Amino acid sequence: MSTPETGRLMREVQNLIGDAREDVPDGDLVARFVDRRDESAFECLVRRYSRLVFGVCRRVLVDPNAADDAFQATFLVLVHRAAAIDRSRPVSDWLYTVAFRLACRARANAARRQRLEATGAQFRPVIAPPCAPEDGHTVLHEELNRLPEQYRVPLVLSYLEGRTYEQVAQAIGCPVGSVGWRLTRAREALRVRLTSRGVVCPAAGVATLIASAGTGTAAPAPLFDTTVRAGLWFAGRSADGTVHAAPSAQVLELARGTIGTMTTSKWVAAAVVLAVGLCGGTAWLARSAAMSAPPPTVADQPAPTAKPAKLSEVPDGASARMGTAQFRHGDVVFFIAYTADGKGIVTAGRDNTVRLWDRTTGQVVRQFERAEGKKEPLAQKPAMPAMSGKMMSTTPPDDFPVALAPDGKTLAAGKDRTITVWETATGKKLPAMTTTAEVTELEFTPDGRALVSADANGAVVLWNPVEGTARKTFEPKADGKGATKTGAAVSPTGTHVVQQLIEPETANGSLRITELATGTALPDIKLSVGGAQNIAFSPDGKYLAWASFTDGITVWDVGAHKEVNRFGSGTAMKPRFFGKSLRIAADNKTVAVTLSNDAIELWDVTEGKLKQTVGGYTAEPSGRVAVRIVRGGGNRMISTDLALAPDGKTVAVSLGSAAVRQFDVETGKEIAATPGHLSGIMAVGSDGKTVVTVSRESVRVWDLAGGAVRHWALTPPATSVAVAPDAKFVATSSGKGVIRMWDAARGEPVREIDTKRGDVAGIAFSPDGKRLATKAELNSAVNLWDATTGAHVRTIGQDGEPVFSGGRVTLDISGMQTPVIRFSPDGRLIAAASDKKQLRVWDAATGTVVCDIAAPKSLGVAFEFSANGHVLALLTQDGTVTGYEIATGEKRFVTRGAGDGSAANHPRDIAGGTAAISALGRGFANAGAIGFTADGRFLFSAAGTSGLRAWDTLTGQEIGHLKGHSGSVSHLCVANGGVLVTGSVDTTALTWNLSKLARVELTRDTPLPAGDLDQLWADLAKPDPAVALTAARKLLTGRKQAVTYLSERLRPVPVVEDARITELVTDLGGNFNARRKATAELERLGAVAAPHLRKALEGTPPLDLKQRVEALLQKAIVSKLTEDQLRDLRTVEVLEQAATPEATRVLETLAKGAKGARLTLEASAALARLTATK
Repeated sequence: MSTPETGRLMREVQNLIGDAREDVPDGDLVARFVDRRDESAFECLVRRYSRLVFGVCRRVLVDPNAADDAFQATFLVLVHRAAAIDRSRPVSDWLYTVAFRLACRARANAARRQRLEATGAQFRPVIAPPCAPEDGHTVLHEELNRLPEQYRVPLVLSYLEGRTYEQVAQAIGCPVGSVGWRLTRAREALRVRLTSRGVVCPAAGVATLIASAGTGTAAPAPLFDTTVRAGLWFAGRSADGTVHAAPSAQVLELARGTIGTMTTSKWVAAAVVLAVGLCGGTAWLARSAAMSAPPPTVADQPAPTAKPAKLSEVPDGASARMGTAQFRHGDVVFFIAYTADGKGIVTAGRDNTVRLWDRTTGQVVRQFERAEGKKEPLAQKPAMPAMSGKMMSTTPPDDFPVALAPDGKTLAAGKDRTITVWETATGKKLPAMTTTAEVTELEFTPDGRALVSADANGAVVLWNPVEGTARKTFEPKADGKGATKTGAAVSPTGTHVVQQLIEPETANGSLRITELATGTALPDIKLSVGGAQNIAFSPDGKYLAWASFTDGITVWDVGAHKEVNRFGSGTAMKPRFFGKSLRIAADNKTVAVTLSNDAIELWDVTEGKLKQTVGGYTAEPSGRVAVRIVRGGGNRMISTDLALAPDGKTVAVSLGSAAVRQFDVETGKEIAATPGHLSGIMAVGSDGKTVVTVSRESVRVWDLAGGAVRHWALTPPATSVAVAPDAKFVATSSGKGVIRMWDAARGEPVREIDTKRGDVAGIAFSPDGKRLATKAELNSAVNLWDATTGAHVRTIGQDGEPVFSGGRVTLDISGMQTPVIRFSPDGRLIAAASDKKQLRVWDAATGTVVCDIAAPKSLGVAFEFSANGHVLALLTQDGTVTGYEIATGEKRFVTRGAGDGSAANHPRDIAGGTAAISALGRGFANAGAIGFTADGRFLFSAAGTSGLRAWDTLTGQEIGHLKGHSGSVSHLCVANGGVLVTGSVDTTALTWNLSKLARVELTRDTPLPAGDLDQLWADLAKPDPAVALTAARKLLTGRKQAVTYLSERLRPVPVVEDARITELVTDLGGNFNARRKATAELERLGAVAAPHLRKALEGTPPLDLKQRVEALLQKAIVSKLTEDQLRDLRTVEVLEQAATPEATRVLETLAKGAKGARLTLEASAALARLTATK
């Protein structure tokens, strides 16, 4: 028979070495304890969750004795409630919740006792001292407990228990792939709660905060043994007759109080429900249920009125917003319609949202959420659709069909094969409708009683929008001609469908109108070369209008099948380039059309006269090569980002941006103008005091609080822009190759630089602002200019080489094709896309190639140098960040993380020709953003997402997201004072205080063995940068030990007298032996001799001497580093990251080495960065 002593001894041993039952699921252990009174199963549960429960109790309770009592009481409650626990769920979340509540109860009991003792000791009331600030970890536990179970459980399992994704997935019963986004949503929900409590923590630091709150040791062996025995006593006599010791009175009181509360709460809830039923309190019960239960998913669920957006609303975690939310979507607005009363405007944008706005204030009245669409099964698609003759602008994949009923009472939108319908006034959803293929077009009939849809297969359906039922279906008929179909549109009456056909041989276009009732195709309408640029039916379906390059605008009578009028024609030599939108007014008397220069023309249909031109600019000639990628058949031909008000006095338009603008038709002036940019942010910059933002139409200067300081217009709009590092100057180009330099303090142009290239696509300032780099769109060369005088300095790379492989413009969407240019922080290096779609790094002073980085398989959208210039981080379209070590050109690290959790802003799929290449070109916000903090510790990236992913470069872990933009982040910069500035296609910029980012230090409990240190020292010299990075991280776990070890092995470069180097350079012109010895020694000196070698090239040295000097200079600048030199470079990084006083002293010693030596320069730069970031 076992005794309490032997049982205690075995428990202590098992507590140290673990237990064989660790792989048994929680549910099985609970079942064995409940059903068979298996004491070992209870012991295993206590051991398994000892660290979790003990950590929570010690975090909440300062008194260690009280924490021990709460720990014991938690497991007594487990014993009492074991039979009622859901055995399919992990016990950890239940124990965590109980432990926290018990700890809070114990803390409240202690405070109550203190007040009673104080009251009894004095004859007058005691004024309680001011409350101490809430402890961050206590607030964290409180808010974590208040989270819904679906959010709390993954956080507890992953961060407090430290389970892997696989273990979390198994515990909660979900796929492993979904664990990441569940944690992302849970972290965001917790962050919002913490912010409301005054604990400001960016999304990037939530994970670290939770993990730190859960760190701790397991309960001490005596406490563990006491808890097990107390639990078994609480459960009753053991099966073998052993009688266990009873817990203390305090523990029993604490446990029984909690058990009583849990039991009472159930009876109270049942009594409330019964009382409500008896009293007829149905409304009250429904209101209570709505607060606690998840929202219903039935079709008739009313949507609550959305809270109007504030003009300068600052999201949680951000410091300030530059810009406004008035009339702004997160991405391009492609649908605009006025409500019937003219008081509201309905819009839809590529941020996947549909919104109702107050026409006067520009505030959001309501946002409509579309139902999850039913997608077509994925089919194998060709790498790229045929391009013959396709010059028509088809609808991008981010656009979706939207329709507003003529009376404004009903709104419909499509998503995949699902059509969602709402009551506009209330947001109430009506029954959804499902089509057989992807919905491409939606129109309400003139009386609003029917909804007409067209799908990708050409089928047209008339629906009852209230009941969600199909009234009539028209199936498409096969077309025997070989012409290419570029799109289709259906009339609002549902009687006709029009298709555009392009003949592959001649590129001539034609329109074919088909009567749906009979399937009869009317005679084709012949068009000029290129076909129609845009097309529109009149609201009553009577007329059809389209615009083309040479024919201008044509109005066609659909019923009579004849031309009504044609006006605004161009010529073959001077074609007219129309925009994407064309609308016929409700009275059929006016046609409104946008032009490529952002002008809006209003034409009289009957007389064919131009009534008014609104807005616009005079375009500069451009040598840009236009490349358009279009999708195959089944696309919409109608673009609806232009609308006329019911009274015909106002026109609303987006002009291909995220902003909605309104103009007075009679005067042509903009009304209800909103502050801020009107298009996506193309560049941002900051000097730490002000922020400069640039879009295609304006430059704006703001203070750090988001207040506008000054702004000026860019006319014509800019196609390429850059902001100087100190934000004092802005460079812009508008099409004909002239770079304009602007003084940001005055908003005035200071000089122009004529690049002689009309397709300038990339502009960048050097770190000191003295040089300007430019790059043409389809060219691999980089040209350097003197930013002060405008003089051309040099061309880097071969001018005229196309970026695309083989000298041909192809449609392969992969590799580096972006015109972005980047300087290293010291200005020594330049990186840009090269002729083979790879990333090339040059020496800025000589134009010599330093290294080539292989073209990525996915599309590269952005890249940036690390703070020390050793790494070039490349961001691809799929969100992957790859760091390449410049010294070797090899991969150093790869980061792959979950998206930002926003379903509306996932990276766009631009593979397979499903989106326009304009995302990579000029005049648009970048397709991605990436950057490092000034100390190189944190890396931020965003590839087509509204959330910025944050990475800790020291630990290699993703630490969270910075969310606040409604559109994808297009640009970022880190300013002095730890301020991060992000710009977005949503037309706004945000500032973030980086001092709030959580910093986790690498530590270890025991010193590294001497043998391990030697191996890590050897690894630092390995050619593989990933191996060296792993060694550096291991060294940083013991900083003091590592710095001591490294200081004993790293020595400064010996100083060489200038006279000696001058003598060696002179010997290069001497006899053979002198030349040979001098060459060998100068090669050994490397960069130390570089200044003297450059001096030797001044004037007109003899040809043979010049050649020898240039060869030595080439080796000194770009020669491949030896293993020892690689190790020196990496060791300086380790010392900088260690950032201890001892490490600083070592760097100071190294910085005293020979001037010009690589090690000396790197140590000096590291010291400067450490000083700047203190």
